[in-house]
Amino acid sequence: MGFAQDYWKDFEELSIDLLKLLFKEYHFNKHIEKTQNSKDGGYDGIVIISDNEHNVYKAISESKLRKLSRKDLPLSDFAKTLIISVNLCADKVYIFTNLHFSNETENRIKKFSRGTNIDVKLLGIVEIVKLIPKLADDILKNYPTDFIEVLQNSVADHPKKLSLNSEPKINFKKEFELLGTEREQQFAETIKNIDNKTGIYIICGRQGSGKSFFINNLILKLNPTEYEYIDIAKISDVNTFFIYLLSIIWHVDILTISQFSPEDISNITEYINDNEEREKLKNILSKILVNNCLIDMDVELVQFFLLQYLVKIYTPMLKQKNVILIFQNLEYASSQIRNFLLKFMKQFYDKNILLLLEIRDEHIVLQEFLSKCQSEIKIIGTTKLQNLSKIDAKIYIKKKYGKLLDVKDREKLVNLCPGVPLYIDQIIDLLKRDVYGKDVLHNDTLFYKYMYENWKYTKGVNEEYIKRVLSDCCDETKICTILIAFMDGSLKLADLSYIFENKICREKVIEELVNSQLFIIGSNSVETFHISILDALRRISESAFKKYAIKAYKKLWENIDLLDVIPKRKEKKKFKLALELDEIDYIHKNWKGLSVAYIADQEYDVVIPILEKIYEKYYESLDNSNKYQLVIYLIQSYVCINEFGEKIEICIDELETFTLSAEANCEFLFWKAKYYLVKGDYEKITKELNNHIKEDPRLYYMYALGIKHLYGIDKCIEELSAAQILYPDNWLIKYSYYDHNLSKVFKTDIKLALEYIRQMHVFTSKLPLEDFFHYEYNKLVVAFYNKQLKSSQELEYLMQNCYKNNLSVEQSRVCNLLGQFYWCNNDIKKAIHYFEIGKMIQHQTDHHTYWWISNTNLALLYFEQNRYDECLQSINCIVNKYCENKWKKIVRFFSQKNIISSQLIDDKEITSFMLILWIAYSIDKEEGHRIIKNINLQNSTSLYQAYFDLNFLDNFVNETLKQTNYFFESHYMIKC
Repeated sequence: MGFAQDYWKDFEELSIDLLKLLFKEYHFNKHIEKTQNSKDGGYDGIVIISDNEHNVYKAISESKLRKLSRKDLPLSDFAKTLIISVNLCADKVYIFTNLHFSNETENRIKKFSRGTNIDVKLLGIVEIVKLIPKLADDILKNYPTDFIEVLQNSVADHPKKLSLNSEPKINFKKEFELLGTEREQQFAETIKNIDNKTGIYIICGRQGSGKSFFINNLILKLNPTEYEYIDIAKISDVNTFFIYLLSIIWHVDILTISQFSPEDISNITEYINDNEEREKLKNILSKILVNNCLIDMDVELVQFFLLQYLVKIYTPMLKQKNVILIFQNLEYASSQIRNFLLKFMKQFYDKNILLLLEIRDEHIVLQEFLSKCQSEIKIIGTTKLQNLSKIDAKIYIKKKYGKLLDVKDREKLVNLCPGVPLYIDQIIDLLKRDVYGKDVLHNDTLFYKYMYENWKYTKGVNEEYIKRVLSDCCDETKICTILIAFMDGSLKLADLSYIFENKICREKVIEELVNSQLFIIGSNSVETFHISILDALRRISESAFKKYAIKAYKKLWENIDLLDVIPKRKEKKKFKLALELDEIDYIHKNWKGLSVAYIADQEYDVVIPILEKIYEKYYESLDNSNKYQLVIYLIQSYVCINEFGEKIEICIDELETFTLSAEANCEFLFWKAKYYLVKGDYEKITKELNNHIKEDPRLYYMYALGIKHLYGIDKCIEELSAAQILYPDNWLIKYSYYDHNLSKVFKTDIKLALEYIRQMHVFTSKLPLEDFFHYEYNKLVVAFYNKQLKSSQELEYLMQNCYKNNLSVEQSRVCNLLGQFYWCNNDIKKAIHYFEIGKMIQHQTDHHTYWWISNTNLALLYFEQNRYDECLQSINCIVNKYCENKWKKIVRFFSQKNIISSQLIDDKEITSFMLILWIAYSIDKEEGHRIIKNINLQNSTSLYQAYFDLNFLDNFVNETLKQTNYFFESHYMIKC
């Protein structure tokens, strides 16, 4: 056996004795011991110092005995120990090894300590051998002589002490001078807005306006303890985004984290005391980090626990430092990534951290995201970078290109160029390369400015610029640019050696990349200089550089397994390559597994283009089983993003022609019913499913929902009751049965409602996050109507959780209940405040079932307060919304004969309509007549006018409703 295998236990014991030696002078209550059953990658020593009542100091140690060599110990070998120290909130970490630590590792450990407030002491072979003679003789004699001698002799193979590379210094004034007078003023104002502030700040402007440059100068001026740039263009999905965040918080390399095995994850979570929390986190980290590991858990629930974990470990770190996170290139984020980012910001906007968002405001998706941020989160401010003024453009060109151009040429350029720094640089670069010739400055017919100011043309100009710049480069360089674009703008230099094995060729490629000024060569990677270059390269690879793209993809296909890339990202890139190269066998073998992974993570924006490409190019080559599965995945994805155009109809029509097995047909019917449900096509649901409810419990469940919307809650409960007999072990049927009964009985029987809540509790562990919060909401509703809700604390906590997890519908429900709570406690100002928030959210979500509730409560409250103008405004909002869909629900209900009171009560929307009609008549009979006239004008269906008679309404409101919970604590009110 080798040295490490023979003596690893002795080395662990030696490390503990050295640890005791290091703490010898501490005259406090201290406890130092070797941990039991330690695993490689965990920690094997612990130091606890206490003041008799509390543990005030905690240190852990890890020993790494390796085979004798001249090598250093890589940080990845003890990364898990660092992560465990974060999880344990340790004060210090000791790493012992018989090797040495590299310069890079020492620097990274310094950064880890700054970021986590955890001190790390690295004891390599040189330090250990210096300490050994200080051990007492009776301790030293416990160790084999050969072991100690080998350690002492191996010192000669290692450097005594490496000098650390100092971090590069940036000349702030030199950078700052290029900003221009208006930018200087904006810069000063921005510094004033964010210096020593926490929260969210937005830097926006069009592409090329200098946002990144502006932010770089902000960072230099503010000099935070720690700052990190997160480039969303390099993040393909939420899981990768989370790994980036973990890397920032743990201060461990992304690749190291992404290559964790299930055993590694078990190691880093083993030290979490709460058993339930530990198992949950272990399962979730396995899902995120271990390749192809899927767990049966709702995606929203997974993200909820991930964010809870981040809050738990990151918040304590932030208390003692000022940190800035900069999010760039948000236009490349999928909807899931934007959703997760919004959740992250909601969790941390009030913590000791500054979040800077760099936003391209000409991008429509980002305009919507920006609007959502501003309406849902407290933003501390926004700086909008306009195009450079003529004066600032002159300053910019003079300072940057004064030696290249004389005064006359600079003046001409100001008139020719758009006021966008990036595009000024492009035009001058082409002049330097003599692409246009100097006489171009004296040609008044040129219209660069107008081309660059029209985004449609800007894309084309960018492509033309890059083609011109790369035109004289060798084929290998052009191939390399395509590879960089394919790898999202960054390629590791080490990976280039696999692509271009010839060293001379590789050096020429790097030289030409540098000379192009389109790329930046870093310490370990080559990256695009600006995101616009990445965009243009991607488009060029499909057109002008197509022949180079094919060569590039073939080279990458041959070597991709060797690349130093996150495993899941590598798998997805390999599949994309297979699509580009028509690797049919690989596509047939892997398309389904990849699709399942994307769909499980709800990455529909990502999976739909892949599925559509497979459908377009390979559909005919698939067997019937795979054809069916492909179309089902498309239907499922379209339904989940509310894509209700021709595409989904074509997919449905396609499967209608298939002869399906019973199982496949049930799956098809289920997704078709989901489509009809979201569209509001309830007749189609019941018609399609009527003959199939005995084949699958999901179909019976969907059928019952269709019945509810068509015939009311009583009929729905009847169907769910029958479904329970047919499927006695199906939890969803049972839960839905109790849930609908709860909705019905709470209006009249609170004790029975409480019993249904108890019966539903059994199933809460199976619920998706939104349904779980809805259950928590129902619990509080029952407590409120049972007069057991003594404060608003639980409601406000639930509202915050809904808000932080982007569950707007549930948030609006809780806001509505808060309005009811404060109304009953005579705090009218707060009641109106929460009803207004509920109304705003219900308007934004436009949920077909709940859009009218908070507005109705506002009308009822204003009526009670004799504030009739405000009351009628709320009523008119509801009436106008009904007009948009031609009073469809009202007409369908009141065209029935012999409606009984229980039918009116069971449908909240109908009850609410009766209440606002009664209020309108009570304020002014003409207001009531106007509403009825509006209904009759918009519909040819004959309605039974008796239900709209004032006497009938008076009797219904003052007699019938007063016997229900629509009348509570002497107020008419509607729960959501």
